[in-house]
Order: sequence, then structure tokens, then C-alpha cells
Amino acid sequence: ISHRLAQQIPNRLVMDLADPSGFLTLGLRLRDMVLLPALRAIDVRTRHVVQLAEPPDLSSLAGELTSAQRVAPSVHAFPVVVAMHELSPARIEPDGTLLIPVGIESSELGQASLVLQPGQHALVVGAPGLGRSTAADLIARQLSAPNLRLTVVRLARALGPATSGISTDAGCCDAASVDALISVDQPIVLVVDDAESLSPPMVQALERLLEANSPHVHIVATTTLDAARSVRSWTSEIRGSGVGILIGGAASDGEIFKVRLGPLSGRGSIPGRANLVMRGQVVGMQLADPNAAFRQGWLLWRAVDEIEWLNTDEAAKRLGITTRTLYRFMDQGRLPSYRFGRVFRLKTTDIEVFIEDCRVEPGTLGHLYPEPNPADADQQLNDSDASGED
Repeated sequence: ISHRLAQQIPNRLVMDLADPSGFLTLGLRLRDMVLLPALRAIDVRTRHVVQLAEPPDLSSLAGELTSAQRVAPSVHAFPVVVAMHELSPARIEPDGTLLIPVGIESSELGQASLVLQPGQHALVVGAPGLGRSTAADLIARQLSAPNLRLTVVRLARALGPATSGISTDAGCCDAASVDALISVDQPIVLVVDDAESLSPPMVQALERLLEANSPHVHIVATTTLDAARSVRSWTSEIRGSGVGILIGGAASDGEIFKVRLGPLSGRGSIPGRANLVMRGQVVGMQLADPNAAFRQGWLLWRAVDEIEWLNTDEAAKRLGITTRTLYRFMDQGRLPSYRFGRVFRLKTTDIEVFIEDCRVEPGTLGHLYPEPNPADADQQLNDSDASGED
């Protein structure tokens, strides 16, 4: 339901929502929220907690088949946080292909999986603080299942102890250990976090490993947006495979993998909101978080205590309109606003919702570029001939 329509309906009952920020959009403060089990709601106007009456069981009035057909399918929402235990374990196909579930995709709400064929690598690119290292930890943990016959080597300071195989601390896993991976004959996944900060000897060893093109070795490296664009980075060859994960950033960052990114709600603001890129195919998704319980509590705290306010000049500048137009939108109820004494303030979340409500639907602007009428073109040509113009 659009924000503009919701503001015009006086009677609103709000049940439990998957996204806590939805309560703010509907005019409820999260500090006033209570536990909402099934069939319990809050009246937005009175703030009363309402227990809805359960409808009677009418299954006896129809046959079993008819009753089953009347049951509507359950509706799910694109989550903000996905726990790792909600994903299926990783597996190895008979041809050696690795299937690594990493999150929930945005369109069908199914599992999004990173697929690595024998000898193929992947690049995880993201802005700081949006889950780049968490994605590396997730992939390493998914591949550490005891039923998988492969070795996981983790090369980063923040990923903790090794799950198997070679030591994984950046100070222990030296260039010689990486060179030893060239001659292995068993599947190995090398997870490298902060690829842009490695020492020159380690970079040279990883370049030699890539040149060997071993079908048994997979490299999953994480790096920043700027480092991923550099043609001098050792990860440029991995980027060229067209397989990876792009976390946060902007729609224009799809050029890193030579793809076009579509709209994705929460990109750049919600940790773990990402695009899975698989050889030209792009899927929006929410990455799973091994520490999902802590993340959910952090999101609730942030939604309650970190409301970002804008004054009218800042809001008008954000929207690219005049202050006069902004006041008109506020007065019409199209843009929620708050008055504190003699000043008006607007929430950044309300601004973002308003921007999405104003998105132009494709196919509605044909009247702005009408096709020229052939008769008018002939008339102009005749007028030109009559005047003697060349």
C-alpha cells in the first residue's frame, strides 16, 4: 500500500510486520510496540491493542477437498535479516560444481546460491560496514560442513580460527603455503577477506595460483568498490569471470561485473542487501548473517533511537524542489511532517517512501513525445518549396 494512500485511511489496524521500519511508516513508535501474536493488532488512531476474533471453523460445511482449496497461500515478505540456519547446506554436484546458498532472493523469496564450477572463482565487492566480511564468513562456514569433502582455507585477520587444512591467520598463512595449493588434487576453497590489503609477496603468490588454473582450487575474495574497479588489482582476473556478489553501492556499480542493476529496496542502507551476479544474470537478495540474533536486536535499537530529521530546506534540497512546493505536499498530506514549536521537521524515512511513491511507471509518458504526423511534414516541405528555400 502506498504511503499516500495509507495516510488517507483513518481506521488502521497494524499486525506484526517483518520489517520493523514499517511501523514507523504507519505512524507507530517502536518504543510503544508490544508483542503481537496471531490475530492481535494495534489501532493506529487510539494506540489500543486489539484482539481480533477468530472466524468460526466452517470446514464441516464443505468437503475436505473444497475446504483445502479455499485456504489462501501464505504471503511472505522480503526479509531484512536472514539467519544462516534458514539456508540449506552447501553441496557438491557430481561434476564438481559447488552450490553455496548465501541468502534469500528478492523476487520469488527462494534461496539464492553462489554456483562455482570446477576451477571457477568469485569476487565479493562491497562498501565498508555493509557485510563484506560477514559474507566471507558465511561462505566459509557453509563450506565447512562435515559432509563436504573439501578443504576450506580462510585468509583474513577477522575470520577466526581455521575450520580445516592450512592455518588461516594472515600472519601464519604465508606465500609458500599458497604456492603449495597449486599442486593439490583435492577440492580446496580459499576465502580471502580484504584482498586489497594483502602484502606484495602474498599478492604474487595468489597471482601464481590463478595462473596455474587448477580445476581443484576456488578463490572467493572480498574487496572494496574502488579496488574492484582497478585493472592493476590481482582480483581483476576473478572479476572477469563474471561471478560474484555486489553488496550495497549504487546502481551504477554494476559496471564492475559489466551488468545492469535493477532497483533493489534498501541497497546501500541495509547491511547484507546485495546483488548476486552469475555470468550476466543479476538477482537481488538479502545475505544471510551468521550472527542474525544480534543483528535483529541492533536493527530494532537503530529504528527506535536513531531517527534522522531534516528541516524544510534540507528536505526540499533532497527532493530537488522548492520550499513552496514542499509546503504544499505537506499541507496536502502527501508528505508527513512534524511541528515542534515554530519549526517543521521531516523524517528521512518518510522522504525515501515519498520518493518511491513518485516513481514514474513505464509506458505513461507517451504524450510527451508524440510521433510526428506525416501530413504535417509534407505541408512543411511544400511551404519550403513555395518560398524558394533550399
